[in-house]
Amino acid sequence: MQTAICPQCRGTGRAAVDLCDVCGGHGKISKRTKISLKIKKGVHTGYEIRIPKAGRPAESVFGRESEPGDLYVVINILQHQIFKRVGDDLFMSMPVSFIQAALGGEAMVETVEGKRVKVTIPAGTQTGTKFRLQGLGMPGTAGDDGKGDLYIEANVQLPVNLTERQKELLREAFGNGA
Repeated sequence: MQTAICPQCRGTGRAAVDLCDVCGGHGKISKRTKISLKIKKGVHTGYEIRIPKAGRPAESVFGRESEPGDLYVVINILQHQIFKRVGDDLFMSMPVSFIQAALGGEAMVETVEGKRVKVTIPAGTQTGTKFRLQGLGMPGTAGDDGKGDLYIEANVQLPVNLTERQKELLREAFGNGA
């Protein structure tokens, strides 16, 4: 929203003898204006963008027009479904099958920019093991080309609904677990 001087009464709130029909005696009218913004990659919640002379004018003294002030737009970043952001670093959870965790293997993950990258899972990986992928986090806003890192936490998926034969094989391989 922008506030501008009423063109009928020129900010006085009066037109001839009666109240102004356009502004109702307030001396100003509101109008909607579209403003295009360029938002840098990697900005954080609370980042401010200043748009000179796109704000409201100062309160006028009868008939005197004033310059509009500056408009400040404050950015609010919504939470992502997969990635959690801490500074320029991103964190995510990755399901790892029981077999992959026990024997090792590879998995593909998608970065925040949609790029697919390979993660090597070492044998014996436990739930909570973290993998760091350097430079695949959020872009920095300091004007450099630096990026944060992507941290992936393994979430080992244990098998469910095992058959008696599968249970027997696990006991043979790993003991009774007692």
